[in-house]
Amino acid sequence: MGLSGVHFREAGFEPTFQKHANEPCQGCQIHVTSRWDFEPVKAGVAVMRACHGLAPDQFKWREPPYEYEHDKMPIDILAGSTQLREQIEQQVPIEDIAASWRSGIGTFEEIRKPHLLY
Repeated sequence: MGLSGVHFREAGFEPTFQKHANEPCQGCQIHVTSRWDFEPVKAGVAVMRACHGLAPDQFKWREPPYEYEHDKMPIDILAGSTQLREQIEQQVPIEDIAASWRSGIGTFEEIRKPHLLY
């Protein structure tokens, strides 16, 4: 995926329970190669984007309800808006998705600054 600080390695496995029990499945192992360069949120979004891109007709977002909310998509609640879901569905490049967070990160860092102890 071209992400710094992480390597994805193909892995095959066969679950022993739940809906895919006894069926060969494919996935990946995530190896952090540099904790200083690894961006876990970016990597997680890249994995979601890749899964959607590999099988858009089979990929399904979890439907509501989710906890206290009965109308919004759970991914939209977790991400704070529909933007991330829409970017993934449109296969926006991961660098562009991450760039869309920059202003929010700056705002968050300013808000949090007076509360840092060290």
